[in-house]
Amino acid sequence: MGPVRAIMAAGAILGAAAAGLSPGNVAQRPTAWSAAAMNLHGAPQAVHRMMGSGGLAVLVSGPPGAKGRWQFGYQDVVIAHGSVQLDAQGLGQIKLLVAPVRARLECTLLVTDGRRSTMNVVVFPRSRLEHNRRGIEALSLAAVDPRGLLHKALVEEGVAFADATASPADDDSAAAVMIVGGYDDPAALAQLCRGLDRRVRAGMDLIVLDPPPLWSGWGLSVEAGDLSGPVLLDKRLGQALETADLGRGPWPATIKGGTALAWVAGGGAAPAALMVDTTVGKGHVIVAALPQATAPLTDAVGRGVMDEALLWVLKRRSAAGGPQEIRR
Repeated sequence: MGPVRAIMAAGAILGAAAAGLSPGNVAQRPTAWSAAAMNLHGAPQAVHRMMGSGGLAVLVSGPPGAKGRWQFGYQDVVIAHGSVQLDAQGLGQIKLLVAPVRARLECTLLVTDGRRSTMNVVVFPRSRLEHNRRGIEALSLAAVDPRGLLHKALVEEGVAFADATASPADDDSAAAVMIVGGYDDPAALAQLCRGLDRRVRAGMDLIVLDPPPLWSGWGLSVEAGDLSGPVLLDKRLGQALETADLGRGPWPATIKGGTALAWVAGGGAAPAALMVDTTVGKGHVIVAALPQATAPLTDAVGRGVMDEALLWVLKRRSAAGGPQEIRR
């Protein structure tokens, strides 16, 4: 069964214009809405990325009163179609309901009124950890995030974890992996890391997402910057994301130290790293200074950064013989 049939058989993508929705053709309410914009007579729009089980609301602009036809599809398969009417201000809206997908789909939204305007829409699985759930749960994962966003994202992915936010250093879950996010204060993050130093050196892997500039620890430092350029990924990555998904910046921070896993192309002899791994005693510290990682619940690429980091740890630990007991 091809990818389109397999996904559509599971209730893949249902679409209808806002005025054309009816109870019979809507499988479920979207988990969240993703917003985009396009011009009826404009050049091809930038790629829009979103997760399945969500809604896509597209603001269409053009000549006042114009009416267009739209279709949403994958390759030569039309998945949904409808019409859009622009008002006296030249604005209209298309709404698509996107049900769960099991694989990445690169779709196209085409709008015509005698001319053609297109926007590529990449739909990601909301749970990219699904096929590795048992391996990740064997790591006894713990999460720390004062905002609670990492916790909600992991719940959506169906991965078991311990909430260690209240007292990370005193967490008694014996987690082999801890993932940390949501820290804007470098001093507060540094204090948290100092409290975890003994556990990391004993063999725990620590993942730090989107640390603020001026944070440092374990020979790593995050420095403010304003670089632009495409991102290159270590060939061992790319399980959840492709290089094009990360965009071209600008990148507000880079990382010094460690082994670069993702870096800005054209950065000279010393790569401007955006994601690194460093060994600390028997453990590892993985840091991802990618701004998308601040929104793992709603941003498709931010979710991908979280998934990529967890899958990297799982892959490295599996190659080393699987999860190891962490003694406290």
